[in-house]
Amino acid sequence: MFDFSRLRLRAPADEGTPGAAVDDAEAGEAAADEGQESPGSLLDKDSSAKDGDSAGEGTEAAEPLTMESITLPEGAEVDEGAMTDFLSLMNDTEISAAERAQKLIDLQFTIAEEAAKASQALWNKTQVDWQAEARALPEIGGDNLEKTLASIKAGLDKLGATDETYAALNFTGAGNHPEVIRILHKATAHLVEGQPPATPGSPAKGKLSQADRMYGNSNME
Repeated sequence: MFDFSRLRLRAPADEGTPGAAVDDAEAGEAAADEGQESPGSLLDKDSSAKDGDSAGEGTEAAEPLTMESITLPEGAEVDEGAMTDFLSLMNDTEISAAERAQKLIDLQFTIAEEAAKASQALWNKTQVDWQAEARALPEIGGDNLEKTLASIKAGLDKLGATDETYAALNFTGAGNHPEVIRILHKATAHLVEGQPPATPGSPAKGKLSQADRMYGNSNME
């Protein structure tokens, strides 16, 4: 509650006179008694030191980003060079947000391009390896490989193969796989050589008797 006993009637004083200073001081005391916080002085020693301390808070440099602070998906492998470039970019405090974003996009495109090259190189090596395995196939490989491939193509053509058929063999790499070549040769040989495909229970190859030639595999005696 305001203490009215502090009010005194004084004659107006000119600015800068001792009477005015006394009135201001007493007004400050009255304000303090009423629970009002005084704005204080900008040049107050204690206030200046306090403000200086608070201004310094939060200015410590952040710890640099490291590989150990990043969690990768299980089983993921990261190129060491790409990770080094990424960490360097993220720890660069001299660039703006826009520059960082642009550099991140450029880095991503570079990584994607390198990954595509590595994938193509692996695919090419796989095809070369399959071709070498096909040439090593017994009986139908080696010097006989060209004849085997020509026979397979002739048989596929008789089955109605189209350009799309061969395009699929090329696109998937199946046309180089030794197992595909082996099974296609077995499946199409009778179409080219005029012999029926071998079936379980068929008689062994050799000279057929007159009865076999006349009646085949029938049970007639």
